[in-house]
Amino acid sequence: MQKAKNGLFFGLVALSLSLFSLSLLPYTLPTPAHATVEYARKENKPCVYCHVSAAPGVLDPTTGKVNTVACNERGFYYETHNHSFAGYVETPQINPRALTGPFRFGWAVKLPTAAQRVVVADVKGDQHPLLITLSPSGAHQSELALWSWNGKTFVKESALPIAANADMLQVGHFAGNDQPVLIVTGDGVRWWNGKQFAFLPAPNGFQLIGAVRLLDGTERLLGTMNGGDLQAYRVDLSKAGSAWLADPQSPPQSHEVQWAEMHGDPKLLEKIGMPTALSLGGLIGVWNLPTQHQLFLYLPKLNQDLDTVPDPDHPGQNKFVLKSQTWCVGLLNATNANDAYYTPPLAGKVYDVARESPFEPTTPGLLVLTELSTPNTSGLYFFPLTPPKP
Repeated sequence: MQKAKNGLFFGLVALSLSLFSLSLLPYTLPTPAHATVEYARKENKPCVYCHVSAAPGVLDPTTGKVNTVACNERGFYYETHNHSFAGYVETPQINPRALTGPFRFGWAVKLPTAAQRVVVADVKGDQHPLLITLSPSGAHQSELALWSWNGKTFVKESALPIAANADMLQVGHFAGNDQPVLIVTGDGVRWWNGKQFAFLPAPNGFQLIGAVRLLDGTERLLGTMNGGDLQAYRVDLSKAGSAWLADPQSPPQSHEVQWAEMHGDPKLLEKIGMPTALSLGGLIGVWNLPTQHQLFLYLPKLNQDLDTVPDPDHPGQNKFVLKSQTWCVGLLNATNANDAYYTPPLAGKVYDVARESPFEPTTPGLLVLTELSTPNTSGLYFFPLTPPKP
């Protein structure tokens, strides 16, 4: 276990960073990582071919900060194989209708909202799970929407204003399995009382980061208070006002969970202890796949395609031009580095990943939410899990 500089223990997904070093080899980076233009010229490749940044080690005038020199999958191979690509095999793109491994392509639809978070849950206790989204609606304001499927498209059943950004949403039995399903956002906790959604405000200084379900079915929130250590909380609805966070505990270990997920700005995740190359997507989850009975990791992955063209401002030199970039989701066995699968390229940045279908809630799989170029529209993909071959 490693302790981050700000004192936070990364005790869930980095349950130990040794697990990452074994299972996420393509994503991790050697230490130290070096960005040298000589190697780019030698291979006639842009810097971003081997690094997660197009200008590693260079001061970004827009932010005033130096770009990371972290290596991507190719760069890790190159630096650990005597600065040679000999023997390197590019991660193949996968036909969405011919996926192998533990999941396959199911369906894709457009959702009429620019959502940043998504979950499927029976929040009203009527045995009818709904699709729940959180979308920005203004400065530090967002809309929580509940959607049902009419056979052709998603229809918004109801919506609630949220006095917080659209980057914090967790839904689950955080008060106990005999209690209502709770919707937790940046401004507080809500639950259906039979007539309407009741509400308790969030405690001052609470930073919601994720959630976890233990092997016994208990669900807890993951977060910090006033920049303190990462903790796993249950919710006590009997408490008045904003005192509903209860029983803080250290985050569980990998062998204690059915699933867990963490969201946050990459800088926040890095402070908790996540390696830079893992934090870039702002999301990472661990899941004991019910069809495999093995622990897998899932996270967004950015793929960039660049080209080298003559630089008119520097005769005899080349400059790098971004041709295209796509996002996908990786699913990686936590104990076998060679057991890794990737979705096909998806339309737009990956914002969130849930673990069930809004059409068939008993069917586990990866429900992927992406941005789209069309205003007020999101992409929704589902990749159902498939049982292992006998």
